[in-house]
Amino acid sequence: MEELQSLNLQGCEEVEIPGSGQQGTATTSESAEGYCPMGWLGTAEPGAQGHVGLKPEWDRADEGEQRSRRRKVVRQAQGTGATLPRERRFVCGECGRAFSANAHLVKHARTHTGERPFPCPDCGRRFTQSANLAHHQRLHTGERPFPCGECGRCFRMKADLARHRASHTGERPYPCPDCGRRFSQSSNLLRHQRAHTGERPFQCGECGAGFARRAHLAAHRRTHTGERPYQCGECHEGFAQIAALIHHRRLHTGERPFQCGECGKAFARAATLLHHRRLHDGERPFPCTQCGKAFASRAALHQHHRGHSGLAPFPCKECGAGFAVSSALLRHRRIHTGERPYVCVQCGASFTQSSALTRHQRLHD
Repeated sequence: MEELQSLNLQGCEEVEIPGSGQQGTATTSESAEGYCPMGWLGTAEPGAQGHVGLKPEWDRADEGEQRSRRRKVVRQAQGTGATLPRERRFVCGECGRAFSANAHLVKHARTHTGERPFPCPDCGRRFTQSANLAHHQRLHTGERPFPCGECGRCFRMKADLARHRASHTGERPYPCPDCGRRFSQSSNLLRHQRAHTGERPFQCGECGAGFARRAHLAAHRRTHTGERPYQCGECHEGFAQIAALIHHRRLHTGERPFQCGECGKAFARAATLLHHRRLHDGERPFPCTQCGKAFASRAALHQHHRGHSGLAPFPCKECGAGFAVSSALLRHRRIHTGERPYVCVQCGASFTQSSALTRHQRLHD
């Protein structure tokens, strides 16, 4: 990569432009007079820096035509007040893609070399660009610098905010041909259709579990490796997903931002509110293809499927007991560790499961 970074057009000397009788400085200027006869080589050839000289006779005619065309473009732009496009003279030697700046070519070259020079100091994951690293680090810090002007919800990336804004405008131009549900993005429709087709193209190499989304597979793999890179600053509990950490933090703060319009009950997660609403309308859109039993959530259907298959891919390392879902294994582990993370704020009683705490709190009401 050092060679790639050194390849620029510095060092071009003044040469006589054929047929002009003038001296022109060979630089990256857009003008016809400022033209480098060697151009961008795109590969680390000896002598590419500080070069001087003219191309062979058969190339000079082409250059003359190019200069003539460039002069015409300049005259037309000056007459209309238009802005001249930047010339893309930095060409990738691998795929031929051209760039207007050397720095852009250097970044692009990493897609071919696989170089990832920017490591995350928290988890070690590496990135090709510093900007991508900066976005990733917000997962660890929890920083969300892009707020929605409508509802105040904040996002890590500007692109996420742009997608969210569609939820306020109500525009959903992509309908599902199976159930009629509409989506603001075609990619969301594609993922949704996998719920109807049952397609799970992302498979775990450890247990064979399939997933409709690549991100879900990445999160699932951590249940096998035990990796929990996202830690709570209050109780130091670790989580495999940043979303799980955000939801967990609400246990400490008591925040329940998602409220049911029917009964007023509030929830810490939007997905939980969605499932709750189905209790009011009786909707169970996820049927089991084997027995016909229907479920209000896709996750509940997946867990049910394992009951048919007998699959228990999550074994306890202490006693060997197997579980169909990772959350059941997590709850079981507390038997061995004695951990009781759910504490009643009124009397101090602690519990291994949040549902047990909820039942207990009703005694105080």
